Amino acid sequence: MSLIKREPSPAQSEASRANSLHSTGPRSEQGKAVASRNSLKPRPFSEVVARSMEALGECPADFEQMHQALAAAMEPRDGWEAAWVAA
Repeated sequence: MSLIKREPSPAQSEASRANSLHSTGPRSEQGKAVASRNSLKPRPFSEVVARSMEALGECPADFEQMHQALAAAMEPRDGWEAAWVAA
């Protein structure tokens, strides 16, 4: 690998322009909703944002119902276990 920076050839420049046409990001509303959550990192204790769920076609009430069923099934004994159920 050379440390000297060279100008790209005309063929490389054209290939770069052609590739950039494929990198324009999401176009549909659902694709935009998915991409808007890309910067969020999966981590314990994160909150689910209802607007994001609705934009993705999910129902926040269904999620809450599933969460309640999970909490009941896991029967957390202390705050630590309850935090894992909440995650």
